[in-house]
Amino acid sequence: MYATGDASSTRFTQWNANYLAETEYFENPNEHEGWITSLPVDLRYSSQGTATPMWMTLDGNAPYGTDLQLQYKSGSDAVSTGLNAWQPVGTNASIPQFVGIGNHSLSNLSEDTSFMQYRIKYTTTAMQNWSIPELDNVELISENVAITSSIPSTMHPNAAPINITTHHHAYSDSAQYQLSIVSANSQGYKETASQWTTLTWSKESNTFTVNDPDLMLIPSQTSVQEGLNNQDGQLMNWQFSLSEGLTTDYILMQVKTVGLRNTTYTHPTPIIIDKEVDVRIKSISANFTSQGNYTLQENEIVGVKLHPNFQNLDLADPRVIEICHAIAQDGIVVITHAGEGSDAAATDRGSPEKVLALAQSVPNLTLMACHYGAYHQLELAEKIVVGSRVILETSWPPTMAILDPDRIRGIIKRHGADQVVFGSDWPMADPGAEIAGIRALGLPKDDEKKILGGNLARILGLQQ
Repeated sequence: MYATGDASSTRFTQWNANYLAETEYFENPNEHEGWITSLPVDLRYSSQGTATPMWMTLDGNAPYGTDLQLQYKSGSDAVSTGLNAWQPVGTNASIPQFVGIGNHSLSNLSEDTSFMQYRIKYTTTAMQNWSIPELDNVELISENVAITSSIPSTMHPNAAPINITTHHHAYSDSAQYQLSIVSANSQGYKETASQWTTLTWSKESNTFTVNDPDLMLIPSQTSVQEGLNNQDGQLMNWQFSLSEGLTTDYILMQVKTVGLRNTTYTHPTPIIIDKEVDVRIKSISANFTSQGNYTLQENEIVGVKLHPNFQNLDLADPRVIEICHAIAQDGIVVITHAGEGSDAAATDRGSPEKVLALAQSVPNLTLMACHYGAYHQLELAEKIVVGSRVILETSWPPTMAILDPDRIRGIIKRHGADQVVFGSDWPMADPGAEIAGIRALGLPKDDEKKILGGNLARILGLQQ
């Protein structure tokens, strides 16, 4: 019941006039209710995971004349959960349904619905004593799966194994934990014809199996081990390498807990398969010895060929220089194509300037430059390479006979016969004719002998 009060600035001055105004009252109802609504609850172990609701428990006390009831809803994320309808739903959808105090199965909910929201209805008809129900606890139970380690953005076929750690929680003694990969496109969709490759760990037998229909893995580098096990679940450590024959450019990764229900998480970002391997040579060892009959011991390395045109490498590339430093430490000879290539870019990658720069960058490197220092760029070679410490090779396809003999004699004299070696380039020219061409230059016999084999034997340490 309530009544009007004094409206003046001084209390009670006009009490009698105001109290004569209309008086209202409110009759006690037969029942009173109130609600508590939760925020969406994330059941996942981590953001890289999924959960499947199993059951829920409503704990509390409802004295005589009172009631405590609950409704719930679920979804794949917080937004969709908020938009979905409250459950349970009876035969007549217009009449609200509830569950009471106790344990309740959530098998009616879809698998992989990782978010839940609930609301609790308090009701009392004991208005005289104002008895109300008491809420103790709401517990949501789920099975879940998650990837707990970082996922590589790229992987190389036939490379060292990678390690993936996953989390699993299941309410079954015969549960299985799985990690799978499959060929995909750049948008992250499974290729139509591809099949999932699956590693499965059996909780019951403590063993793992591999199903690899597309031959994506190297069997000898595949393993599974149990990790930490506690009340939150089981950690699993997976190790595998991709096979060398892998044809796809992307793969998807998926993990699963097969318990009382199936809970599956597929990582949304495809892993790029990088088939180009950057090899950094830290050291090279070669015990180079002759057997007395000019044959080399098995697996001995005596020289390395660089080809800026066919190998698409640049003599000024820091990686090339780094490799040459490692090669030079073990006294291995490098010979490189020099001069004109198939296009302007290829020509620049093997220019006389870059030949000389490589020799200067790696001062202990024994470097040979084909085609007198620059194929079809002899004038540049004479200005830049001739007279340096770079060793010149004599091939000039289709034949050195097209070159002016006086010019070649001048190059050899200026560069020094000790720094010139005979070559026939694949052979792209007739070796016999090219040898005859060297002899036709009329060089001193000692110089001719050096160029036609003596210098190379000395450089490579061969017996003569």
